[in-house]
Amino acid sequence: MTLFDFSAAITDEAYHADTWKARRPIKVVIGNPPYLAASTNPYDISAYKTETDGVTDFGERKHWLNDDYVKFFRFAEQIIDKNNEGVLAYVSNNGYLDNPTFRGMRGSLLRSFDKIWIVNLHGSANKKETTPDGGKDENIFDIMQGVSLFIGVKKTRLTNWAKVYYADVWGTRDAKLEILEKGDLSFTELKMDQKMAYFIPFGSDDKTAYDKGISIADLFPIYVTGIVSGRDEVAIAPTKTELSRRMDIVRNAVDDKDIMDLWGKFSRGQTAEKIRNDVLSDGVVTPISFRPFDNRWTYYSGNSCGWVLWPREKGTIGHLLAEPTSPIGQNIGLVFCKTSRTFFSPFVSKTIIAHRLFSAMCEITYIAPLYLYSENELVDESWSANINSDVYLALTQNLSAKPSPIDVFNYVYGILHDPVYCEKYEQYLCRGFPRVPIINDSNTKDDSSAFYVSEEMFNQYVAIGERLRKVHLMDIKVPVEVVLEPTMPDDMEIGAIKYKNGTLQLNRNTKIVGIPEAVWKYQIGGHQVLDKWFKEHRGQSLSIDSFTHIENMVGALTETIHLRDALKDLHK
Repeated sequence: MTLFDFSAAITDEAYHADTWKARRPIKVVIGNPPYLAASTNPYDISAYKTETDGVTDFGERKHWLNDDYVKFFRFAEQIIDKNNEGVLAYVSNNGYLDNPTFRGMRGSLLRSFDKIWIVNLHGSANKKETTPDGGKDENIFDIMQGVSLFIGVKKTRLTNWAKVYYADVWGTRDAKLEILEKGDLSFTELKMDQKMAYFIPFGSDDKTAYDKGISIADLFPIYVTGIVSGRDEVAIAPTKTELSRRMDIVRNAVDDKDIMDLWGKFSRGQTAEKIRNDVLSDGVVTPISFRPFDNRWTYYSGNSCGWVLWPREKGTIGHLLAEPTSPIGQNIGLVFCKTSRTFFSPFVSKTIIAHRLFSAMCEITYIAPLYLYSENELVDESWSANINSDVYLALTQNLSAKPSPIDVFNYVYGILHDPVYCEKYEQYLCRGFPRVPIINDSNTKDDSSAFYVSEEMFNQYVAIGERLRKVHLMDIKVPVEVVLEPTMPDDMEIGAIKYKNGTLQLNRNTKIVGIPEAVWKYQIGGHQVLDKWFKEHRGQSLSIDSFTHIENMVGALTETIHLRDALKDLHK
């Protein structure tokens, strides 16, 4: 029996491949690269970590560019650039088409090729995509992520951006495959946005008007992403008492096994020793906004890979931990998303937040403290508004009186909940950080594509935004009629809930009556708020306090719907 020599075979294969490439350079690359968002496979993609100019660093530390398919794009692009001509044809994840973080990748591809054809096959279960008329849209593969085809052709050494031709394909899998087989595609040349270079139809007079507004990331320049605990079910507790019990187990552990038994498994970088040392350090027990209207407790020290896996920048998130009260009392933070899927109106928190507060759909959730605290030797405490002075002047330059920081916060909160504004600019709001209009900008008054905010409207946005903020913080409780049936139930355990016609079946024997359908369906971020709350608390028994909290949530959502209607009425 002769043993096959794999080493020799590979060496021989490599030799013949190198010889062929030396004689006939590779000019066509075809493939379906793998998708792996958290890939650690090494490959230099620094060329994609820029603005569309290919030079300016894009300034993002947390991004999805490490996905394997991105590395394959860069690899193939380099081959074709080296040969000064060629064709690249990939079936891939379609996330790079419009994700703001991938603008450097798109810019690089535009410089490398003369012409690019994009066939967007959609089919994203993550986005819950449907056809434009609301029909079923299926993926051509058995995966959750949407898919697209990329064909890039390079014939010259021109440095101008490529012309890009785009086609949508919607519908069932069979219908899509039939269209592809027949080549029955209708392409439209895209007008390239110089800043973002989207590979989808994007840009109009509305876009120009929207871009004149103020980015909330520029207005509130100090912001940070929510923490990643690494093990929510352990590191984040439902009560302060339960958190203390868990911390005592770690604090009093005889050996690592006690901590491992509590934790179940460690995330990368965590060890029992790091968690124990963290608990023994100078951290704080703090409430945390885990989900909308679902505050819990955690321990925060700022040390990575301890009780909390990724605590984010303590110098920023710490402004929501400081004991002294800000000029408005307890400090608050604006919670917002940066996502390419759908626009989420902001939320508000008095505490640190979890990174999935909005939903798993949201790429990154941020919180911007309204006030920043600093220790000052001359006074007991010193607070300053987290508002860029130049941006503030640009936003408010036409007002007769300069608004306070909390009024600016309320304006932003109000207008980003306005259904009319959100619907008009939805496709732009959901890409990058949302923008708000400059108040009383006379240049936009007669422009149908612009969103004009008079001084009177500004004051109304401030008033409604203030009430929305207080309702979402539950500083204002809105009374509602929600009752248990039977009145004195024996079984209060949250089971496999079912909602129908205003009645929530809590379990087989108990129901909650009086929840309007619009309230039950209401979403904050990607979460259907009440449904999410009950599912997160399944198996727990309702107490008087938790039932009161349910009433308060129903009241808050009812008032939110009412206030959003009031915002619509501003335009009548």
